[in-house]
This record gives sequence, C-alpha cells and structure tokens, in this order.
Amino acid sequence: MDWAQTPDADNTPFYASGTFWAIAAVAVAIAAIGVGAWAAWRSANPKRQLNIWIGSDTPLMTTRAEGITVGFEDTPLADPHIVRVQIAARGRKDIVPADFAGPLRIDLATPVLRLIATHSTTKRDNLPAPALTVDDTALVLDPTILPGDQRTTLDVLLDSTPELAVTAPLANVTVKKTDPNPSPSPRQKPLMDGFLLGMGFMAGTSILAPVAADIVTASGFSDTISVVVGLTGVLLTSACGAGLIIALSRISKADQ
Repeated sequence: MDWAQTPDADNTPFYASGTFWAIAAVAVAIAAIGVGAWAAWRSANPKRQLNIWIGSDTPLMTTRAEGITVGFEDTPLADPHIVRVQIAARGRKDIVPADFAGPLRIDLATPVLRLIATHSTTKRDNLPAPALTVDDTALVLDPTILPGDQRTTLDVLLDSTPELAVTAPLANVTVKKTDPNPSPSPRQKPLMDGFLLGMGFMAGTSILAPVAADIVTASGFSDTISVVVGLTGVLLTSACGAGLIIALSRISKADQ
C-alpha cells in the first residue's frame, strides 16, 4: 500500500515572503504617518523654555581681619558677594510680550545693592539686551521679546548669600531654575556613549545575524568565508545603528 508523501516544510526565509514585505510596507506607512503628524504638531506647538539660575557666587571677603572692611557708597558691608544670575531662553519660537501675564521677578532674598553689568548674546543683532530693573531684593523684567537662542548674564552686588526664587507668569513656557547645559562629569559622557553603542550592537546583531547567515549560506561560500562575511556585515550594520542611536540621543538633548 502506497502511503501519501508529506511534503517537506517550507524553508523559505521570512524576508523572501511576499506577506512579510506587505506587512513591513504597512508598518512603514503607519510610522511615516505618525512621524508626519508629530512633526506637524511640534511645528505648530514649539517647545519653549526659560532657564534662570545662579551661575556663580563670589564672596569678596574670604578672610576677616581687624581694620579691613569692604564698603559700598560709604556703607560698610558685612558679607559682600558678586553674584552672577543667568537667563537662557530655548525654543524654536520667541517668547513675546503677549506671553507675559505680568512682570518676571528674580528674587534673591537679600537686597540688590547694584546691578553691576548686563551682557546678552543672540543671533538676532537687532534686539537689545533685556532691560531689567532693581526692586529691593529682586530683579524685574517687564514683558519683552526673548529670542529662543538668547542668553543673558547679570552681575549684581549683594551683602549676603542669595537664595533664588522666580515668579514667571508666562503662558506655554516651561520655567526652570537650573542650567540648561550643565557640564557632564568626566565619566558621564563615555559611560553613556558606551551604553548606547552596546545597545546598538545588541539590537543590530539580534536582528541581522539570522538574515546574514541565510544569505551567506545560500551564496555557496565555504563555511569559513560565510562566517567572515556574515560577521563583517552584522558588525558594520550594527555600528551604523549604534551611531544612529547616539546621533538621535544628541539631537533629542539639544532640542530640550
């Protein structure tokens, strides 16, 4: 009695299947629509941020001795400090007067004896530095234009250690009392880059290794050549993926 022969299982690689590429095309189309919608939303609602922080606090008397005093306008000072207050606007859209619901106040919790110097940088050469005024313990900024790349430095004279408090009635603007670009520690950047590289290599290897193995096997090369070619392709593509991950990480951080 003849037994029906069961056909061998289909050993066609998944990437050679028409169904696989159809699903991949749909996934790419959905991703493209999502990215386009996100880009349109970000364009219509750009992220704006205002950072205000104390960049430095320099006491003028580090040691005390009898007969040595520091004065301001004939008035002796007990604990004089030169304090640098920094303001940085970030975003693809300016902060404009209409965004203010009132003046911005930078309170230092001790009387501001003198606004010594103001320095501002921006690519918009036609815009002057923000005009701040002194109101007892605070520096006050009336509604004005703050470009998205403007950075302002204020040097003030105090007679005590400052404590920063900010009142910023701004619409759709995130206000933070921190440096937007703190210097990383010597170990932080290499560790993060190493982590991202490792993630890129792991992702590339796990995805590409089976594909590379099938391709080089089907090509008819010897086992040794197949291994070398497969590993080289996997490593090169994984390196490109790791580089892309690091680049996207840098772009994301720069846009914050």
